[in-house]
Amino acid sequence: MATIKLKQQNVSEPVRAAYVGKPKKKYDWQWAKLRRTILYSQPVCNVCGKNLSEEVDHITPYLSGATEEQRTALFWDMNNLQGICKQCHIEKHREGKRRGKKI
Repeated sequence: MATIKLKQQNVSEPVRAAYVGKPKKKYDWQWAKLRRTILYSQPVCNVCGKNLSEEVDHITPYLSGATEEQRTALFWDMNNLQGICKQCHIEKHREGKRRGKKI
C-alpha cells in the first residue's frame, strides 16, 4: 500500500481518500477552471468597463448565505460571478468593509 505525506504524518491511501473532494479552502482546481471560464467570457472589468478582468468576484458575497449549503451554492453559481479588474475588486472590498458586510 502506498504511503503519502499529509499534514506532516504518513498516512495510507485509504485515509488520504477521505480528504479527496473536501479541501479546506474552496479555491481548488475546480475553482481555477471556473475562474478561467469567467475571465475568458468576461475579458473586460464589469465594474469600470475600462481595464482587463484580472480577478473573479462574487457579486453577492458567498459568506452572506445563512447556511453552509447556501454559501456553497453562492460560491459556485456562475450567475453570481463577474470578471473584475484588481483595482475595482480592492475598492469593492473596501466599501463592503466600511459598510460592515461579509465579503
